[in-house]
Amino acid sequence: MRKMKGALLVLMIGVAVTACGTDPAPTAGGDGMREYTSERFGVRMRIPAAWADPDPDRGAQPPSFFLLDALAADSLERGCDESAHHKLETFGKTPAIEDITVAGSRGCLILPSDDQHPDQLGQAQVIARYPSPIEVAGERYAYFVLDAHRNQIRDVVASIEFLRA
Repeated sequence: MRKMKGALLVLMIGVAVTACGTDPAPTAGGDGMREYTSERFGVRMRIPAAWADPDPDRGAQPPSFFLLDALAADSLERGCDESAHHKLETFGKTPAIEDITVAGSRGCLILPSDDQHPDQLGQAQVIARYPSPIEVAGERYAYFVLDAHRNQIRDVVASIEFLRA
């Protein structure tokens, strides 16, 4: 999970999405996509059938991966800016931040710059406001976070449905 209050405080617990209430045997549709549901993060979406769920021992494995997380931040703008310009430069030195809508909620899309470290292999991120805050591991979070490859993230975002209103 991630928390930001005042100064950036990032706490990320490497939870495997498979341990977060997913369908253990998702089925692929004719479009090469499969439905994925996480009760823990309150979201349902369609992802490429070939995408692997994160490995709890190694974390995300780009380019066929996704990670779900939750974020507590002072505002969407601050959360997006601090994530995009984190000192580790996950998205490169000059990532692009776009305003988007995710399942009717305000959000941002962070796209990597050309100087993104090769180990990140095109990782992009979406942060969006939940319709109402959710509780994960005893903490409340106002924002949903999805990390995925920049070439597929828009298609996945278009299918997101928040489970809690």
